[in-house]
Amino acid sequence: MKKARKYIVTLLLTLLLLGAAAVAPTVVRSTLPEVIAHRVTGRTIEDTVECSGVIEPRYAKDLYVAAGITVGEVYVRNGQRVNAGDPLFSVDKTATVSLWEAAQREKNDGEGEQVSRLLDGLIEDYFTSAMGNMFSSFSDGGGSDGRSATSELLVLVPDIVTASAAGVVANVAVEDGAYADGSAPLLRICDVSALFVRCELPESFASALSEGLNCTVTGDAFAGEYTATLKEISPVAKTAAGGRSSIECVAEIDFPDEALKAGYTADMKIILSRKNKALTVPYSAVNKDENGEFVWILYGSRAYRRSVVTGVELDDCVEISGVEAGALVVSEADGAVKAGGQVRIKKVKQ
Repeated sequence: MKKARKYIVTLLLTLLLLGAAAVAPTVVRSTLPEVIAHRVTGRTIEDTVECSGVIEPRYAKDLYVAAGITVGEVYVRNGQRVNAGDPLFSVDKTATVSLWEAAQREKNDGEGEQVSRLLDGLIEDYFTSAMGNMFSSFSDGGGSDGRSATSELLVLVPDIVTASAAGVVANVAVEDGAYADGSAPLLRICDVSALFVRCELPESFASALSEGLNCTVTGDAFAGEYTATLKEISPVAKTAAGGRSSIECVAEIDFPDEALKAGYTADMKIILSRKNKALTVPYSAVNKDENGEFVWILYGSRAYRRSVVTGVELDDCVEISGVEAGALVVSEADGAVKAGGQVRIKKVKQ
């Protein structure tokens, strides 16, 4: 009987030891920190700066009159395409000269000066380009002393004013029979074969800008995204009221189409730099101590400290160097992670 009891006690102790041995790994494992891992993969990242501007044509030629004239008939309308030499409007020569003679009679003391002024350039247009400014004139009919004002003016006043360049007519501000005194442009001719976006950037970006940078253009008035190339960076900064300066830039839209119109506002993103296959991790994966920045890199179920250098910062991640593509790093941890210590991997994110 005693022998049987001894066997029963031994059997119970053995079973207890076996149960404890089976439970021990689970108990130990439950005390390990639980982590979410992120797999390091390559991606294309861009360092960009955004700005807003206005779409402009290659050039816009504003037509002025140097002296008051009476318009006969207007031949063009807004949006009409014209070529160099096409008629824009006629001039009522009789009414125009009558006005000039009346003005001359009112200034008997300076009659010669008045006639010279009227004859000095009948029609002028001012050439304003997205890339700079130029000046040209339709005619320069200079006068001479002792000539009859009426006869000379009848010869020099054009019957029809024609376009000096090809383009699209815009801002027509003259009507049949109207008097134009030269204080405002009569119309504008735009060359829309090329379109540009003009914008301003804070001076802090000046050192990162260079001609030839790629850009993207979007806007509320048109669908889709257009590519553009930075063509000009102003050599002179503009000073704002607050004391900070800005730099004006001009980018040419690479392939404009009918959806884009000169005068539209546009949002432009200038790509300062682009890296292909750059390695990134979530911000939460990067730690910092007295020795610098580091990540916890996983080998199996153990975590090891790996020093890294961060680079370009993006909305949801940061560029790093010091790890290999495909490596697993700890992005979140429920508990303290120790160098060489074991962890429980809850989830792996790509």
